[in-house]
Amino acid sequence: MGMLGAYLEDPKNGIPQNKKEKTSARGNIIKEINKPFITWKTFVKALRIIGVEKFKLTVTIIYTDNTESKHEIITDLGQSYCPLPNTTGDENDRMGK
Repeated sequence: MGMLGAYLEDPKNGIPQNKKEKTSARGNIIKEINKPFITWKTFVKALRIIGVEKFKLTVTIIYTDNTESKHEIITDLGQSYCPLPNTTGDENDRMGK
């Protein structure tokens, strides 16, 4: 199962577990992340899809008098979903297709 397939299977993401809903969600996600500009929500979703558990965001602010302040935040996205290996022998299922 690929990264997107695992995301679609993860109960935390609220995607109904039937073929029609998962296919629709897959298409919508691909469309969202391929836009030239994405929202913060879509950015975080993309991080979850690729298996990011935590990330650190650092911002350096430079004031008009050239003084700086740095600000950091660590965001915990939670543990990634790790389904049991597919035992049906269907190659397409293992590849997340």
